[in-house]
Amino acid sequence: MSNVATDSSQLAQFVREAAATAGLAIAPEDFADVVTQFAVLARAAVPLMKFSLPEDVVAAAVFVPDDVSQR
Repeated sequence: MSNVATDSSQLAQFVREAAATAGLAIAPEDFADVVTQFAVLARAAVPLMKFSLPEDVVAAAVFVPDDVSQR
């Protein structure tokens, strides 16, 4: 997705595809608002995505909560 923060048609398509992939239904009357909010998130992510990490950085462990039903 190139320059998603400024290309609204690409952004709307991405939101449609991401929602479908996640199994989320977005009501037609809410779709424009979802795209608008996603555009805000995409713009906020630009500086983060430009920050490069060294190759030797180890990814954080995945948090798995205890199963409290077993206590």
